[in-house]
Amino acid sequence: MKKTMRKLSLLGVVLCAFVSMLHAQTLTVSGKVSDQSGLGLPGVNVVIKGFTSGTVTDFDGNYTIEAEKGNVLLFSFIGYKSKEVVCSTESKIDVVLEEETIGVDEVVVVGYGTQKKANLTGAVSSMRIDDAVNQPVTNTTQLLQGKMTGVHLTQGGGQPGKDAATIHIRGIATNGESGPLVLVDGVERSLGDVAPSDIESISVLKDAASAAIYGSRAANGVILITTKTGEAGKLKVKYNAYYGWQEASVLPKIMDAATYAELINEATGEVRYSEEEIAKIKDGSDPDRYSQTNWAKEIFRTSPVTNHYLSFSGGSEKTSYVFSMNYMDQEGIMLGSSAKRYNMRAKIDSQIKKWLKIGVNIDGSVKNIKSPLDDLSGDGGIMRRIYFDTPVAPVKYSNGDWAVQDGSEAFFIKNVAFRSQLGKNEDDQYRLNAKFYANLNLLKGLEFRTNVAYSYYNALGTKFSPTFSLNDLDGNPVVTNDINTLKDNSATWHRLLNENILKYNVDFDKHSINALLGHSIETYRKDAMNSQISGFPNNEIHELNAGSIDPTVSGSAQELKLQSFFGRVNYAYDSKYLFEANLRIDSSSRFAKGNRTGYFPSFSVGWRVSEESFLADAEFLSNLKVRASWGKLGNQNIGNSFYPYEQTYNLGQDYIFTDGASLVGGAAITGLANRNLKWESTETYDLGIDFGIGNNFSMSFDYFHKRTNDLLLKLPQPLSLGSAAPYQNAGEAVNKGWEVSGEYHGKTGDLSYSVGFNLSRIQNEWTDLKGTEFYPTNRIHREGEAMFSYYGWQAIGIFQTDEEVANAATPSNSAAPGDIIYKDVSGPDGVPDGKIDDNDRVIIGNPIPEFTYGLNGSLNYKGIDFAFLFQGVKNVDRYVSGTGNHAGNGDRANWTPDWVNRWTAENPSSKYPRLGHNRDNDKQSSYWVQDASYLRLKNLEIGYTFPQALSKKAGIERLRIYMSGQNLLTFTDYKNWDPEKAIGNIRSESYPLAKTYTLGVNLTF
Repeated sequence: MKKTMRKLSLLGVVLCAFVSMLHAQTLTVSGKVSDQSGLGLPGVNVVIKGFTSGTVTDFDGNYTIEAEKGNVLLFSFIGYKSKEVVCSTESKIDVVLEEETIGVDEVVVVGYGTQKKANLTGAVSSMRIDDAVNQPVTNTTQLLQGKMTGVHLTQGGGQPGKDAATIHIRGIATNGESGPLVLVDGVERSLGDVAPSDIESISVLKDAASAAIYGSRAANGVILITTKTGEAGKLKVKYNAYYGWQEASVLPKIMDAATYAELINEATGEVRYSEEEIAKIKDGSDPDRYSQTNWAKEIFRTSPVTNHYLSFSGGSEKTSYVFSMNYMDQEGIMLGSSAKRYNMRAKIDSQIKKWLKIGVNIDGSVKNIKSPLDDLSGDGGIMRRIYFDTPVAPVKYSNGDWAVQDGSEAFFIKNVAFRSQLGKNEDDQYRLNAKFYANLNLLKGLEFRTNVAYSYYNALGTKFSPTFSLNDLDGNPVVTNDINTLKDNSATWHRLLNENILKYNVDFDKHSINALLGHSIETYRKDAMNSQISGFPNNEIHELNAGSIDPTVSGSAQELKLQSFFGRVNYAYDSKYLFEANLRIDSSSRFAKGNRTGYFPSFSVGWRVSEESFLADAEFLSNLKVRASWGKLGNQNIGNSFYPYEQTYNLGQDYIFTDGASLVGGAAITGLANRNLKWESTETYDLGIDFGIGNNFSMSFDYFHKRTNDLLLKLPQPLSLGSAAPYQNAGEAVNKGWEVSGEYHGKTGDLSYSVGFNLSRIQNEWTDLKGTEFYPTNRIHREGEAMFSYYGWQAIGIFQTDEEVANAATPSNSAAPGDIIYKDVSGPDGVPDGKIDDNDRVIIGNPIPEFTYGLNGSLNYKGIDFAFLFQGVKNVDRYVSGTGNHAGNGDRANWTPDWVNRWTAENPSSKYPRLGHNRDNDKQSSYWVQDASYLRLKNLEIGYTFPQALSKKAGIERLRIYMSGQNLLTFTDYKNWDPEKAIGNIRSESYPLAKTYTLGVNLTF
C-alpha cells in the first residue's frame, strides 16, 4: 500500500511539472474578427485548438487571448466557416470569416458534447433561440411545436400553470411514461420551468445512434437544452417585455334556453317545460324562473398576460457571466384561474488556469397557480358543468342571491358562475437547480471534466372548502355546506448527480478520432405528506391548527438510484468517411438483483459524398451526405412504481370479524410483485440523407424503424386472484415512418428572407401482447392495431323507416326510425348472426396522428421584420361524446346548437339521431368519432428595429418593438371544440387553449 502511495505521489509531481512546462512562453494575442464586408462580428468563439481555454469577441469583434508560440487559434461562429491561425511571435492577429454553406458548419449540441452538423451520423434536429423569445408561450414546451420533424406536441389544455404540452418523439413506444428525457445543461428537469429567453439552443436526439449515450432513459428520445452564457466584453443589459390579451381559441357553443327546453322534453319523454313556460323563456317575462343564460359567456373572459425578462451579461478574457430574471403573470380566460412564475439564473464560467476551467450554473423558479375549489377540467369539473347547468336558470335571482334552480324545479344546479369563485385551490411550486463543473486539460487533446448537480423541487397544495348556503327564490336554504375543510399536501423531490468524463481528441494525417469515457451516479428521493382537518371557526382562517374535527394525516417516500458507465468513439477519415460507436451500461434500483443492469450499444456510419473528387465539378452541390445507424435504448419508467419487484403490503385493510365487534386494523397484499422484471429495450434503425444546393438551400430525409421489446405492462388477470396484476415484460410495439425537412435562405438587396418546412409520417402498432387485449376507457390495446385505438360499434347510418328497422340486425334495445344503424360484423362463431352485441365491436379510430407538419418563414427589410409559423396534424381521430354531444340518454345535459337538426318525424335527418332514454344511440360507436386533423397559424409576428444612429442617442444599443399573435387561425372539420386535445379526453371537458395577442419591446443597453 505504501509503495503504491509513493508511486502515485511521484506521478502527481511529474504531472504538475509537465503541466507547468506547458504554460511556458505565454504571449498575449489580440485582434479583430470581421465578416467579408469589414463589419466586426460579436460572439465569435476563439479557442486554442486541442484545449477548452478560449474567449469570445466583444460587440465590435475584438478579442484578447493568452497563447503560446505554435498554438493554433480556432475561430468559429454560426453561419461562417471556421478558421485556424497558427501563433507565431505576432501579438496582433486580425481574422476575416467567410459565410458558410447553410447548416454544414453549424455546431450542434449532442450527448456530452458538440459536433459539427456535417459530421453527424445520427438523427438530430436542432434549433437556436433568438436573444428574445417574443412568441407568447406560457410554457416553454410550446416552443417546439411545429419546428422539428418527428417531434409531436399536444397541448391538452390551457389552464394557467398547467398548460405543458405532451411531447412524443417518433411515436409512442410504451404504454407507460412515453415522454422524452429532458436535460437542461446536462441535468434532468422539467422543460416547462425554464425561462424561454434563457435558452440558447435545443437539440432533439431521435435515433439510437444519437441517444444511446443516455441508455436507459433515452427510449422515448432526448431533448437537450443549452442555456445562454456570458460573452467577453463590456456589461450588456437586455430587457424584453410584452403585454397581451387572451381569449378562448374555441368558446364552447351551447343551445339557447328555449330550444333546450323543447329538446329536454323530447329526450326525457316528459313535459318538464310547458308551452307557457317556454313562452316565458322567450319573452323574458319571469327572469327569476325562466331565464336565458349562456353559462360559457358567464365564466369566460378576455384576460391579460404579461412577461418581463431582464439579463446582465459580460466578462473578461478569462471569466464570463450572465444573470437573468423573468416574471410572467397570466390571468386565466376562465374566472378564478391564474398563474405567476418567477425565474432567476446565474451562470459563471472562469478559465482560472490555462489547464483549468470551472463554472457554476444556478437557477431557481417559483410558480403560484390559483383556481377555484372545483376542478376546472375533467369529470365533475366546471367545464363539464357548463353543459349540465340548465340555461333556463338565471345566474342570480333578482334579489341578488345565487340561483340554484329554474322554474321547473326538476334539479338543483351547481351554478358554475358561483363555483368559479368558491373556495381556494392553490399550488405553490419551488425549484432550485445548482451545477458545478471543473474542466482540466491534462495533455494536448486530453480533457477531464467532473460535474456535480443538485435539484430540489417542493410542491405545496392547499384546498379549502368553505361553508355556504344557497337559497331558493323563496329564501329557503336548499344547497348547503355546514362544515368547512382544509386539505394540505406537500411533496419534496431531491436529485443528486455526479458525472466524471474523460475526452480525447487527436488529428493526424487524414484521420480524426474523438473518444469519450464516462461514469455517472444519480440518486433520487421523493417525500410526500397529506393532511386534512375540518371545523374551522370561519372561512378566512386556512391554517391546520384552527380546525377541530376529523384530523387525518398520511405520508410516503420513494427512492431511486442509477449508476452508469458510458463511452463513445467518433472516427473520421479525410472528413468524408464517418463512424461512431456508443455504449452505455446502466444499473437501476427499480429492478431486482440479477436484472438491474442493461447494456445499450449503437453504431452509425456516414459518407460525405459531396467531398469526393468525382463530384468536384458539381459546384451547385454544396453538401451531400448519406448515413445509417442501429442501436438499442432502454426504459425503466413504470409510472410511480419504484419497487415493482418487491412484494409490498397495504395498510388500512381493516376488518370486523364478528357482529358487534370492534374494527381490527389489518394489512393485505393488494398488488402482486414480479422479481423477473427487466429493462424495456428499444431497437432502432435509421437511414438518412442530407444535401444542400449552393449556400442557400438544405434538405434532410430520414427513414426509421423503432421496435420496443419487453414492454412493462400489467396484463389482464382473473378477478378471483383478489389483487392487482403485476408488471410483466410482456409487450412489443413498432413505430416506423419517415421525415423530411428543408430550408431556404435568400437575400435581394436590402431584403432577406427564409422559408422552411418539416413533414413526418408515423405508423404505430402493437405487434405482441401475449395473445391478450385490454381496454382503457373507450380504447383498446390489441395486437396488429395502434396503441390506444378507439373501440366500439360501427355506425352505418340512421334508420328512416320501420321497414329498415325490421330488416336490420337486432340491437340490444328496441330500435325505431331515427336510431343509429350498427353493422352486424360477427357473432359467437365468427360470422354475422343478426344481433348487435359485443361480438360486433371493431376498431373505430386511431388517436395517434399519421402526419405532423410545420411551415415557417421570415422577411427582413430595412429594420422591418415579419415571421410566421403554421403547424398541423393529419389523419388523427378523436372521440367526442357526452359533453354537449349526445343523444339525450341523460336527464339534464344541454347540447351544442347543431343538435337542433336531430331526427324527428317532421325532420327525418340522416345526420343526427333522435333523442331519448334507454336507446342505443349513445353506445360507443364510430358515430362519435371525428377527424381531428387541423392546420393552425401558430404564431405571427411583425416588428421594427430602430436605426442604431437613432437608438444610441437615447443610450440604447438596440431597440425593437413588435406585435405578435398565437393560435390565431385554425382550419379544421372538427366541430365545436379545439381539435388539439389529449387522447383520453373523450368528452371535451378540458380547459380551452388561448388565442393570444401581444405588444412587446426588446431593448439592449
